Order: sequence, then structure tokens, then C-alpha cells
Amino acid sequence: MNSKTNQKINQVTEITLIVGIDLAKHKHYACSIDERGRVLHSVVELLLPRMTQAKRP
Repeated sequence: MNSKTNQKINQVTEITLIVGIDLAKHKHYACSIDERGRVLHSVVELLLPRMTQAKRP
């Protein structure tokens, strides 16, 4: 690993909360884990309003 990667890994502490988000076309999911990789909250479906594309003239 390069030193930049090691620096990023060293920034993770006991108070760090890591949230992984899976963005898909229609459904989105999130999961939170602690600094050791333990799941703190199971997968949650994110309910986001659909964005509409602006019509071109």
C-alpha cells in the first residue's frame, strides 16, 4: 500500500462511523458499520423522491 492509503486508514478511530450507500437506478440502500467492520444498523432502504428530467425545448 502506498503512504496515501495508510494515511486514510489511520484516520479511522473508535468514534468513526462508516456508512456505505448503494445507489441504484430506482432503489437505494445504506448500512452503518464501526471502525472494526461490525454492522451497527442493518441495511436500510432509502426513500428518495424521484427526480424528473427537464424537458429540452
